[in-house]
Amino acid sequence: MQDATVQRRSLERLAQARSEFIARVSHELRTPLNGIMGFAQLLAVDDAAPLVGVQRNRLSVILDSGRHLLNVVNQLLDISHIESGALQLTLQPVTLAAEFRQVLQLMSSAAREKDVRLKCGPAPFGGVALAEPHRLRQVMLNLVSNAVKYNRLGGQVTVSTWSGAGEVGFEVADTGHGLAPEQVAQLFQPFNRLGAERTNIEGAGLGLVVSSHLVELMGGRITVRSEVGAGSVFRVTLRAADKQDVSKGLSMQASREAERVPPEACAQATGGHVLYVEDNPINVLLMQAIFERRPTVTLHIADNGQQALALAEAIVPSLLLIDMHLPDTNGVELLRVLRRIPSLHTVPAVVVSASAGPDAKRTASEAGFDGYWTKPLDLARTLAEVDAWLLPERRLQ
Repeated sequence: MQDATVQRRSLERLAQARSEFIARVSHELRTPLNGIMGFAQLLAVDDAAPLVGVQRNRLSVILDSGRHLLNVVNQLLDISHIESGALQLTLQPVTLAAEFRQVLQLMSSAAREKDVRLKCGPAPFGGVALAEPHRLRQVMLNLVSNAVKYNRLGGQVTVSTWSGAGEVGFEVADTGHGLAPEQVAQLFQPFNRLGAERTNIEGAGLGLVVSSHLVELMGGRITVRSEVGAGSVFRVTLRAADKQDVSKGLSMQASREAERVPPEACAQATGGHVLYVEDNPINVLLMQAIFERRPTVTLHIADNGQQALALAEAIVPSLLLIDMHLPDTNGVELLRVLRRIPSLHTVPAVVVSASAGPDAKRTASEAGFDGYWTKPLDLARTLAEVDAWLLPERRLQ
């Protein structure tokens, strides 16, 4: 019994060390990716010096490669959090059809490039599942993305939903080359791409592993039917929401849909002062370049906590952007001190950090931060959120 206890504790320490290592690697990779992807996005939308021809094509390669690397980092982090038990999901009623509308819209461009047709199965197309919306969408997106990537030119991907006794679910069917039984048996092994690594199809062999774990955390399961030469069908089964929760689920879904307003549909900020506290010079240069697209907003930079306090009292910012790791303090402590200044009691504060784990986000939320931006920053989303925080009616609240 004692030997078993020692072995269990040793395995727990090993798992903890591995999780900490992966989190550290994620942080260190996200920091340079912030500069690479941030400036690449700015080049892509630079009207003053637009790129043309081969330059734009090369920039597209940089962005695609950056997104691929970021996806690998995110998937590794997900696996680490799942295996360590750090990823806790809050389940709620989610309408499958509404989530799929978002996913199919996101995948429409990739499907056109591959000459693959996306279609919904026979009506009724719906069902309300108990799930975590963001993670369910991640599973859907991964399955549809795979169905498009590994399909034939001119192929088809069909999405359908179903409901049964206490269960609901969906299927993603493709007309690809299909898998042999021995390949199906190896589908959910990390980094095993079943020979696709010898093709020019991008991937890391982690998406299905993450998706399987996420579905299990939501109390469901993924099954696969495949036939060589005829394609594959991935079936996800989830628990059905109770009838009394369906209306609540629809209401919550409507709220999430309202949050997904495209950046171009948002009113643009009309002015204000923003204080950005960051000691990394590349991150500072990037944020300055981003705010050049909002010329009516003045960005102020502080590279440590003491400088941030002095600037905050002098300018009274309308928005605080704070990195969590600073030379003389940390973001949580800095916000606590800033909140002592009467004029900053209600000024919105947003974390800008390369730490992407749930613990870091939970700590920030509990400390009173109003938002959390994970590096590398998405240009369109960052500008849309800046505009939302700095709208005149919000600043008057």
